[in-house]
Amino acid sequence: MCLYLLKETEVVPWAAALRNLGRIRTALQGTDGIPLLNGLVRHLISPVYAKVGWEDEGEHMERLLRKLVLLAAVGAEVPEAKERAVKMFKELKEDGKAISPNLRHEKALIAAAANIGKMMVSVKKITRKKNSCCLK
Repeated sequence: MCLYLLKETEVVPWAAALRNLGRIRTALQGTDGIPLLNGLVRHLISPVYAKVGWEDEGEHMERLLRKLVLLAAVGAEVPEAKERAVKMFKELKEDGKAISPNLRHEKALIAAAANIGKMMVSVKKITRKKNSCCLK
């Protein structure tokens, strides 16, 4: 049944699948099963990850799907996703580069998932900003 996700492009099936895979991840914490689960998620998510990309564009449902897919990709250690998340967070933190309001919080979560140091303070600063999308 999981292999059907290779063709899926709608948000509701992905939300359900990722929620259940998250439960499996929780059950596997501290075991040798996490790398195997990450491999499965990387395999399943690769087509939709390529489709949704990182640009904040499209209809509302596509933007919701992007949020789920990007978080899952970084969590499953998709190399390109993790590198991109780290780069975007560093640009935000060091250069004050603007991030679209639709992706501001998601990018902070993605960066946190990418294990950048001292994230909690930075995430709080980012998410508290109402009219600005840059750290000061």
